[in-house]
Amino acid sequence: MNDERFFILHQNCIPVKGAIRSTICDLQQESILFIPNDLFEILTKFKGQSISTIKQAYGLENVQIIDSYFKLLLDNELGFWATKDELNFFPEINSTWVEPANITNAIIDIDETSEHPFEKIFKELAELGCKHIQIRSYTPKPISFFENILHLIKHHRITSIEIITHYYEGQTTKEYLDAFCDKYPRTKSLIIHSAPEAELVKPSIIFTQESITSSHHCGIISPEYFSINLKTYTESLDLNSCLNSKIGIDVNGYIKNCPSLEESYGHIKNESLFEVILKKEFKQLWTVNKDQIKICQDCEFRYICTDCRAYLSNPEDLYSKPAKCKYNPYEAVWEE
Repeated sequence: MNDERFFILHQNCIPVKGAIRSTICDLQQESILFIPNDLFEILTKFKGQSISTIKQAYGLENVQIIDSYFKLLLDNELGFWATKDELNFFPEINSTWVEPANITNAIIDIDETSEHPFEKIFKELAELGCKHIQIRSYTPKPISFFENILHLIKHHRITSIEIITHYYEGQTTKEYLDAFCDKYPRTKSLIIHSAPEAELVKPSIIFTQESITSSHHCGIISPEYFSINLKTYTESLDLNSCLNSKIGIDVNGYIKNCPSLEESYGHIKNESLFEVILKKEFKQLWTVNKDQIKICQDCEFRYICTDCRAYLSNPEDLYSKPAKCKYNPYEAVWEE
């Protein structure tokens, strides 16, 4: 047995071990492949070792299984064979998360009582480097309301707005919304909840019959929300995949890490967002990562999954699993 080939995973293909199975996250193709934990061990423990060395370590009785493992990887175009002299030509991916902004994203909640100073909010968010804003309206608002809001960011470097708003009779027709998105190209997506019928008009315009009445709707963990890319992966290694570099303003104007959380750090009419982020306690949740959270730390999806510290399976334990996650990594099943 003298096979001196070396298998190299593509830089963007990251093996992640779970309790009973592992995944390879292809951060470029935005896909995952389930693999046995034995293959994870081969790819990590024997990284940089020849196929000959690997087969010797596992014995002749496992040669066919090992061959099938590498065939699986090749068939899915996750790696390639190389010679020993070629190994140094393929360095590992840089896993450092870097974002040149104090705040990367914000959530602003509104209802019929909200009186937010949007001009002040957008100016301060732009000064903090925020590029992405989500606005959630729990009550019907005319399109003109959002037009006035988007007009305020015209001269700011905020690059995308996601609007989640209640169905509004007469002003939430497909044609009306399509024209709105064309007029305001920074609108990343427009989700109309509490609609009479569910419909995907286009990837950026969605009607859903689901009723979203408050921030309590937040915190749902589902494969639908998995984010398989380099930014999410590198951020999740050391930081919280939901709350890191985030700021929220609830319907009453209180500044929080997320509108769903109870604790607030001031009111938008009385304090600047910059003053708030300087508070040490405001950033406490930013570093609660998946490798620290019970059960999540054993999950093969942990680096592509969102997180929620607002609704915990054990409210007394900051490091307990998100209450709205129904995945069991010890049985590899999504529970009802």
